[in-house]
Amino acid sequence: MSNRLFIFSLIASLFIGNCYGLSAAKVYDKVHKSVVLVYVLNKVRDYPKPKFVLVGQGSGVAVRHNLVATNCHVALAGEYLFIRRNRKVSKAILIAENRGQDICLLKVMDMTLLPVTIRPSDSLVLGEDVYAFGSPTGIENFLSKGILSKIEINTNSIFLYTDVTTSFGSSGGGLFDSEGRLIGITTLADKTNPNISISAAADYILQKLNLTSVLPDSTPEDKSSSKKPKDVGPTQSSTPQLLGIYGDSRVQLYLYFNDCFLLLPMRDTSGVVIGTTLWFPEKRRVLFIHPNSTKLQPILEKLKKSGKKGPLRKAHSKLLLNHLYYNVYLHPAYFPPLLLALFPKDPTMTFVEGDYLELSIYYSSTKEFKKRTVGLWGFSEALTQYNAKCLKKP
Repeated sequence: MSNRLFIFSLIASLFIGNCYGLSAAKVYDKVHKSVVLVYVLNKVRDYPKPKFVLVGQGSGVAVRHNLVATNCHVALAGEYLFIRRNRKVSKAILIAENRGQDICLLKVMDMTLLPVTIRPSDSLVLGEDVYAFGSPTGIENFLSKGILSKIEINTNSIFLYTDVTTSFGSSGGGLFDSEGRLIGITTLADKTNPNISISAAADYILQKLNLTSVLPDSTPEDKSSSKKPKDVGPTQSSTPQLLGIYGDSRVQLYLYFNDCFLLLPMRDTSGVVIGTTLWFPEKRRVLFIHPNSTKLQPILEKLKKSGKKGPLRKAHSKLLLNHLYYNVYLHPAYFPPLLLALFPKDPTMTFVEGDYLELSIYYSSTKEFKKRTVGLWGFSEALTQYNAKCLKKP
């Protein structure tokens, strides 16, 4: 082989290697937990018993832990919206719409979703491999591959033309690049050529989420708290600093001395916050539970000062997570009683994908169990911000 041919082959191999994305199997693995079914129903009667009829069906993509993007022609087809992922179903409501772009955003009421990464259209290159993921003709988790052939930019809309396979039920699903990043919402097939599929670019979603560039594998920062340090480093603070509040469950991220932790409010059956649950990512297999106090500082002082060792005592209380029960323990070092739930393996992803924890707290004074819940709607956002703000950079 001549030197010139060898150099050309080397450069070509490097170029191809750098442009090669994930395999189809890895793209599927990365996005399938973020794509949902969308059901649209109308009510046809109230008496003697409410009756609903299905008037439309499509797909949707989680862009936040409690937000789903879909097509407006799906979301606006009826009166009531429901989201389904695996066997879980949740009611949803319309919170934003752009009919010209045919993208609507739905807020999911009772389900925590795994959000995708989003990529803007100005970084796309014609000829890229793309993947459509949705539920055509009711077949869940259907992946098809194609090529990005055209980007059509109008005054108030951007559409992507590909040759991926789409059909009824695909509307509202995701169009992903070879790294599994969302680039569009699959919208319709060309009437004159069924081999051409048209997707609405994801730029409108970025705009509504106040984002302007490619997201990391995360969700945007919550702006509800003004107490945010510019940089979380090895600072010492004897008072917990609130870094942010996330999601419908009001999951809170705090800095205390050198550690960050998540506070998950505990509620009674009427929804009133009456207790505190703490989760330290560095000790992620332990959940600290104080069922009778919302005062954070005394609980932290108790955890900080206690250096005693002692055998854990099994409590009557139980914790239910993802249809599994876990034992709850009392530690002799903590008084008033602080409960510890111990997990046999890292529960992080179960928290991210779950909706809530359910606790049956035993009160010895009355010798009865009382049900308590800890919502997880916002956990994934809080964990994302923990990774961004609290992990010590090399």
